[in-house]
Formats: sequence, C-alpha cells, structure tokens
Amino acid sequence: MNAEQFNTLNLWMAILAIAAVVQLLAMAAIAILGYRLYAKASSTLGDLERRHIDPLTQSVNKVLDNVNAEVARVRHLGDKVERTAEAVTGGISSAASSVRDAVLPGYAVTRGVFAAVSAFRNGGKHARQQQLARRESDFDNNQAINERRQ
Repeated sequence: MNAEQFNTLNLWMAILAIAAVVQLLAMAAIAILGYRLYAKASSTLGDLERRHIDPLTQSVNKVLDNVNAEVARVRHLGDKVERTAEAVTGGISSAASSVRDAVLPGYAVTRGVFAAVSAFRNGGKHARQQQLARRESDFDNNQAINERRQ
C-alpha cells in the first residue's frame, strides 16, 4: 500500500470515529430526554392521583361501607322475620292441635249417634252394609244381562 491509500484509509477511519461520537452524543441526549419525560409523567400521574383518584376512592369506600351496613341490617331483619314466622307457625300448629283435640271427641260422638240412628232406622243393618248389598245385586244383574247378550 502506498501513502495515498493510507491517507484515504485514515480519512475514512476519522469519518467513522466522528460518526460514532455523534451517535454516542445523540443516544445520550435521547436518554436524558427520556428520563426527563419519565420524571414529568410520573409527577403528573402522582398529582392526578392525589387530586382525583384519592377522593374518588374515598367516596367509593364510603358508599361500600353504607351498602355493607344496609346489607347487615337487612340480614338482621330477615332473620327476625324468619324467627317470627317460625313462632307464628308453631302457634298455629299448637292452636290447630288444641282445636282438633277439643273438636274430635265431639265429632266422633256425633258420628256414633248418626250411625246408631241409621242402624235403628234400617232395622239393625248398617247403611254401609245395605249399600254393599245393593252394589252386589246391581253387579249380579249386570252380569246376568251381559251373559244373555252373548
């Protein structure tokens, strides 16, 4: 290689070195700008959170506390209603048992009296026995009619 070629080579090497330094300075400037933008965005978000989001969070928490208190109150009232309904049901059941115990003997006596009167009226036969006898005779008559048809 001759001296002229070395000079050309040195020139290109100098150009490459200058380009590398310019690139390094540009990257440093971009990094500094990026950090400044990040710091400004971070402070803006902190300010936004302090001015808007914190009061909103407090309002939502108050509403949720009120809702929880109302839900607890409704649950308590529901339990109270359930206990009252159980007490009323128990009272009705007890009243029904008392009425049944008081009325049933009279009902049984009344049925017995009607059965006795019916037996005297029918010549000693019970009305149910007469009904069964009538059904048997009707069945026999229908069976005889059906046998004649065949």
